[in-house]
Amino acid sequence: MQRALDQMFKDTGHSNAYFPLFIPKSFFAKEAAHIEGFAKECAVVTHYRLRNTADGKGIEVDPDAKLEEELIVRPTSETIIWNTYRNWIQSYRDLPILVNQWANVVRWEMRTRLFLRTAEFFMAGRAYSPCFSGRSNGRNHQNA
Repeated sequence: MQRALDQMFKDTGHSNAYFPLFIPKSFFAKEAAHIEGFAKECAVVTHYRLRNTADGKGIEVDPDAKLEEELIVRPTSETIIWNTYRNWIQSYRDLPILVNQWANVVRWEMRTRLFLRTAEFFMAGRAYSPCFSGRSNGRNHQNA
């Protein structure tokens, strides 16, 4: 199914892009208003290494391996995508940009939902740059 959808996106002129799964907390905080709804569903990476326990029967987080800055496991992609677009788009001549992203998304949802969803899911998302030049041929209004 993914292969068929991927081909359909490519047939409409989209390019695939991959954006980071781990986002520095300071970067993520720039979008505080946007992420408010996701804040309680975020996984946070605080350390970069495990070690054997003193008794040798298990493993534990190495307290000496604390990250300088915590990383958020991405619950959504908008924060990282729009920052990248800011670098890609320098003029109206750069528009439209047609991007398809296949990505793992992680959310720890603690409330009941109408539709069952797991903590980690694979999704496709077509993203369009804003286009006011009239060259988009209506693509800005298509939905994935």
